[in-house]
Amino acid sequence: AAGFGIIHWTTRPLDIYFKSLSDQTWIDGHDLDLKDICRSMAERTFGPELRDGMGEYLYRFVKEGPQFGRETTDRFIDHSLEVDETIALSVQRQKLLSSLNKGRLDSLSREHFEYYELLERFFVEFFRNQGALQNSVKLMKEGQFDKARQEILLCEPESVIELYRESARKAGISKGEQAIII
Repeated sequence: AAGFGIIHWTTRPLDIYFKSLSDQTWIDGHDLDLKDICRSMAERTFGPELRDGMGEYLYRFVKEGPQFGRETTDRFIDHSLEVDETIALSVQRQKLLSSLNKGRLDSLSREHFEYYELLERFFVEFFRNQGALQNSVKLMKEGQFDKARQEILLCEPESVIELYRESARKAGISKGEQAIII
């Protein structure tokens, strides 16, 4: 398949993105609708009862999920992040997840569902912390050191790392996810 390349450390949560790209590179799949791909993956992962709801979640995740880090530079975050918008979108996706009935899921499907619930919480906390860091750096550059100090005190990086660790544990942690934790 020509025309795209991907460097990544983890397969989750990008598996739906990779599945979409790979399905659309085959001649008989090049016109597949992303919503259909998401619904199919949701049905395989969560069963027919959550096909539509989780299909919508996965579609929204692919279209609006955060892109926030790079592993190929000296700094993981090498640009200013859209904190408020990203948090608002994540909160909306969390509402969608909470509206779905996961009561009849088998244990593995429940683990996958809980992975996404925890991942969305991680996104909010990651961006909240990064926003405080960005504000602190800005204030420091403006010479407002007391305000910068107060802003950086809002950061709780340990809780962010713990949320990521907890989500990555669901349905089996990969070596890439272990590396991200480190």
